[in-house]
Amino acid sequence: PILSVLSLAAAHNKPLSAIAASYNLPMAAADRLEDFPVKTSARLMAYLRASPQNLADFLEPVGRPSSASDIDGLRVTLADRRIIHFRPSGNAPEMRCYVEAQTEHAASQLLEAGLSRIRQWAGHRTD
Repeated sequence: PILSVLSLAAAHNKPLSAIAASYNLPMAAADRLEDFPVKTSARLMAYLRASPQNLADFLEPVGRPSSASDIDGLRVTLADRRIIHFRPSGNAPEMRCYVEAQTEHAASQLLEAGLSRIRQWAGHRTD
């Protein structure tokens, strides 16, 4: 497979980055909140999974959910086709957030919005 890509780059006299950009692939970004209690992660995930309305309310400042997958965390496709994925760490007190969007800037903004929503939710919890 790598020879095919290198051949394509050579044939078009373009760097691999330009070849990749021509496919208009989404940009991905990820980060985590460290020292995020495991119990808080579990409560957040239970809240988000409890009802579509909970998920919509949580994501309202970010975007409108159009579909969600409960495999390996909670992966949500928004109405504008951006993706945000919440996942507690399996081996550390961390809450992770992964995103996909059409541009690097949009992915960065979505990631910060997702992490901000997690922080806000955890900060308003009294349990």
